[in-house]
Amino acid sequence: MWEAALPGVRVTECFPQVKTSCVINVGVVLGTLVATRIHGTAISRILPGCEKPEPFQTRPELCLSMESKILSNGLDSTLVLFILLEFCVAVTVLAFGYGSTHTPTW
Repeated sequence: MWEAALPGVRVTECFPQVKTSCVINVGVVLGTLVATRIHGTAISRILPGCEKPEPFQTRPELCLSMESKILSNGLDSTLVLFILLEFCVAVTVLAFGYGSTHTPTW
């Protein structure tokens, strides 16, 4: 089948590129997991400087308005969604690449 589409090229010659692509996609998968962890943790944290104040100290005005926290969480949530989409694409490409290296040659 492949020989008809690529005359003069053996199927086994294409495997190094596919294997390299699989290795790169494993790196992408691991990177997306780390990025998801970082942004997920950022969503659950209190804004820096907004911790419980010492006695007789007031919180900065930034901490009193929730718009900044909503904006920060919205941005992190959007990034998490894009990261999960990238993760799904990388896993799909990895599965197809792995499957193509283990197809029988005729």
